[in-house]
Amino acid sequence: GAQAALAAYAVTPTELAEARAAVEAARPLGAARDIRQDGRTRATAALDGGYSTVVPTLGLLDRLVPRLVKDAAFVAEYRIARRIPGA
Repeated sequence: GAQAALAAYAVTPTELAEARAAVEAARPLGAARDIRQDGRTRATAALDGGYSTVVPTLGLLDRLVPRLVKDAAFVAEYRIARRIPGA
C-alpha cells in the first residue's frame, strides 16, 4: 500500500495518517468557499477555527517535503518561503 511506497522516503505510518486526515479535513472547506453569508464567505468567517488545523498540517509538510521532493532547488525555496531554519 501507500506505506510501503513511502518507506524509501522514511515517512512514518503516523505521518501518513496525519496527511490523510489533513486532506479529509480540508475537503468540506472547498464547498464553503462559494457560499455567501452576510456579505462574506463562510470560509472567511471560519478562518479563526481553521488555524488549529493549518498549523499542524504545515508542520507535517515541513517534515515531509524535504523527504518526498528530490528537487533540491524546490526544497530550498520551500524552506525560504516557509522561513524554516536551516534553509
